[in-house]
Amino acid sequence: SVIGMGMNPTAREIIIDKGRNAGIKPGMAVVTADGAVGKVQGAYGSSSLVLLISDVDSGVGVLLKNSRARGIVKGTGGSECRLEYIDAEVEVAVGEAVYTSGEDRIFPKGLPVGEVTRVGAVSDYQEIHMRPFAALNRLEEVLVVTVGVHQNLPGFMAPQPPEAMMPMPMAASDALSSTRPLEEIGLVEKTSQATATTETGTDRLIPTQTEADALMETYRELGAAQQHRYGEGNLQTPPPDFNLLRPAASAPTPSPAAAEPETPTAAPTPVATEALAASRTEGTSDNGAEDANGADPNP
Repeated sequence: SVIGMGMNPTAREIIIDKGRNAGIKPGMAVVTADGAVGKVQGAYGSSSLVLLISDVDSGVGVLLKNSRARGIVKGTGGSECRLEYIDAEVEVAVGEAVYTSGEDRIFPKGLPVGEVTRVGAVSDYQEIHMRPFAALNRLEEVLVVTVGVHQNLPGFMAPQPPEAMMPMPMAASDALSSTRPLEEIGLVEKTSQATATTETGTDRLIPTQTEADALMETYRELGAAQQHRYGEGNLQTPPPDFNLLRPAASAPTPSPAAAEPETPTAAPTPVATEALAASRTEGTSDNGAEDANGADPNP
């Protein structure tokens, strides 16, 4: 029950006949069947001081019924209150109901507070006036909400890892803590190598030349062709011109064309040679006989 008014003439306060002995504590919400009234400002043994929502130091978190826009109701010290922090683009109608939002952690959400009486626009927020549902100047019986409102603030919660994060692959985790070569772990492929046979017949490994190695070899050959020695740091020596063509390897001298072999003639057989010699011998004998006789062998 309301047993009196506050001692401050400029404040909107009432005194009720329940205090700490009845479990009343500062910060508890005070309501009536019509709606929100105020909150307990101070609790004593058998009485409590209640600050009404129409006081200039009061503030209640509210929301509009139609637009669900959230704001704060502040008292003016008179019969009306101001509804602040409602954006200018929100449509607010005169007569629209206002309810508690529960964000102030004093009043439960959904308690009726009042209705809009005037709407005006100032800067980024609207200037809205509201009349409380409860008859704050004629209060006799009020209720103090003692359970279900004053909840402890949530404690600190450690940040949780993202659920979408996949576990690190075993090979990668081994690589971070292992001193083995990456080739053995399987993260890096082994460098391909070629084999060459030496004079003694043994095989030796030759690393495969990469594009970078080929380019370095080209630069070295261009520098050698221009009589430039790398690494000497001689400022008097001009740098090599890498735009020149790579020195071509000396081409082998072509061998002279071989003379075409003569077609071999068939060697005479021994039988033909003997026959030829015999015929020549007979001819010589006949000629000698003619000379001796002095006569023509042909009549």
